[in-house]
Amino acid sequence: MALTGTQVPMPPLELGQTYTFTVAQMYTYVDTGTNAYPGDSQAIGWSLYVFGSTPPPGMTVTATTFSGTPTEAGDFVVVLEWANRYNQKTRYNVLVAVAGNEPEPVEVIDAKADVAALMGQPDNPDLVAVIDKALTTINAMVSAYTRGNGFTGGVPNRELRAVIRTATARLTANPEQVASTVGGVTVGAGFNGWSLAELAVLNRYRKRAL
Repeated sequence: MALTGTQVPMPPLELGQTYTFTVAQMYTYVDTGTNAYPGDSQAIGWSLYVFGSTPPPGMTVTATTFSGTPTEAGDFVVVLEWANRYNQKTRYNVLVAVAGNEPEPVEVIDAKADVAALMGQPDNPDLVAVIDKALTTINAMVSAYTRGNGFTGGVPNRELRAVIRTATARLTANPEQVASTVGGVTVGAGFNGWSLAELAVLNRYRKRAL
């Protein structure tokens, strides 16, 4: 059945934020015009049209709710359906925009200096040279893990930059990735995977099977 209702946008959603919208809430974004409405004596009621909707990645549509945490910016559509007891149906698009996080050029430009400061050696040029290589590696690994989500034009958002900084610091501290022991002091292999704190951030952007 063709969509016959008026398309009405709702306020933009934000990446990484969790939302739950009921049918009643979604109806507020529908302009029924002269078409049937919930008070119609012949109405069966409103529901969300699952198969006609294209929700943002990370969010799902059921007959009664539109919910989840958007992981990708863009324009999407959730469809509402009104039906009466004669099975006459009218469908309405609700346009759903997910706003992307704006990159912060100052933080991107100063990424090497940020990691050096985090490691307590902001004025060590040799360390900054190692950080430069480590940043490229960790940045690529984060992008691969999130499948590009959280990046705008190849630039990670603020949350992912925090992960990149901490992981880069571990890789920079021991770029050979070889554990060693000198006397009674043992130095670990450095970066050997994401920490629990880093995973808590990364998994907000990774598309995962339900």
